[in-house]
Amino acid sequence: MSDEAKNRVQRNKRLIFDAEAYVQFNTAQIQATRSRVEENITDVMQAYTIAAAGNRELIMRSAEDVYRNRVFMLENLKPTSEIEEIFQRSMINRTRIDMLDDRSKMNREMLKASEDLLQAIKGVQQVAKAFLDICEKMTEHVDEVADENAKLFDGELVAKMHAASAISNESRVLENYDMVNMIRENAVGNRKTISALNDASGELSDALGDLQEEANNQRDTMIALREKIDANQRRVADELFKL
Repeated sequence: MSDEAKNRVQRNKRLIFDAEAYVQFNTAQIQATRSRVEENITDVMQAYTIAAAGNRELIMRSAEDVYRNRVFMLENLKPTSEIEEIFQRSMINRTRIDMLDDRSKMNREMLKASEDLLQAIKGVQQVAKAFLDICEKMTEHVDEVADENAKLFDGELVAKMHAASAISNESRVLENYDMVNMIRENAVGNRKTISALNDASGELSDALGDLQEEANNQRDTMIALREKIDANQRRVADELFKL
């Protein structure tokens, strides 16, 4: 082998080492980034559970009770004329209509939220399918390399070495140079994507933290409102007890 050919092989070796550093670093960073993104899944599910389960159930019961208190108050009236009796009955009907109107509107918004949830789950489904495809491609590649290794071990490697020529070696060296440069270029681009993804994941984590805090504060407000409703209900009960 000429000195020039040896220098080119050595140059490629250095480039491979450099590209390997980029690729292997990216591999570790990608795993760490995926872990950070998955932490966001835990955070968003916690916020979802607080808002969609706890807070929703609490305010729905409070809505039922606050309208029930209104109906009890109206039913407790003692009309002394036909006009007052019509007032009582129409106000009871209006209260029930208001309750149904509010529930109908909230049902529509809950349906929209459920539709959004379904779309979000479909998005996660697509990600799961993407990982499935990635694993399948990796499996096929490893299987192909394993089969090729078996053929090389069975004598093909030695045969190729004996059949090598200066021209074929030169062609391979040049091809190696082009490939390793492309790999390094792709790795540099991937590193930028990793950085952007980490930044976006961090921003999302902060936003989810704020959402959880908002949901917890909302729950505190609902508990205070529940106390107000219960106080009104006790007043209604006291009036009923006087009868």
